[in-house]
Amino acid sequence: GKGDMLFFPSGESEPVRVQGAFVSDKEVSDVVEFLCEANEEPEYNHEVTAITEESDGTVTEAVSEKPDVDEYFADAGRFVIESERAAAGQLQRRFSIGFNRAGRIIDQLHQAGVVGPAEGTKPRKVLMTMEQFEAYLSGGDAATEADELEAYAQELSASDMLENPEHVISEEQDPLQGMVDDLEEHGV
Repeated sequence: GKGDMLFFPSGESEPVRVQGAFVSDKEVSDVVEFLCEANEEPEYNHEVTAITEESDGTVTEAVSEKPDVDEYFADAGRFVIESERAAAGQLQRRFSIGFNRAGRIIDQLHQAGVVGPAEGTKPRKVLMTMEQFEAYLSGGDAATEADELEAYAQELSASDMLENPEHVISEEQDPLQGMVDDLEEHGV
């Protein structure tokens, strides 16, 4: 306490004990007060954070424009669909990328409807087939079917499945096909 410290000079193998000058709380307050009085009020440029309206009527925030999809987006989507599981750690290992980047790619895949929402620490469910993903990449509307399937699956609660066993999909059925059949029954 009271200003003593260890200093590690470059070129030395051990730190050196040094004594810093003692500055009381009152002296710190006086310096801060002087700096506040000696300087003018800050002038902020509020245009930097202003919300702007685009020509097409959509509202965007100037400081938080989203970047384009990651360069690994397409390859990661194909890899996730082939492996039938989506986890950031798996993308890290496969593409030699960091955790944050892998997480952003997983989020982009979720926004595109390729994978489902996060379920704690479990890998996300894959919602698209390879054909749907390729159609999505080429500008098709394949994500719509996956979005509808995910929304319908979330609507079905466990009790609803018990009351209506026709919603329960057997292991022999293709899980997506069973959901598509249910959607068609309900006129979606």
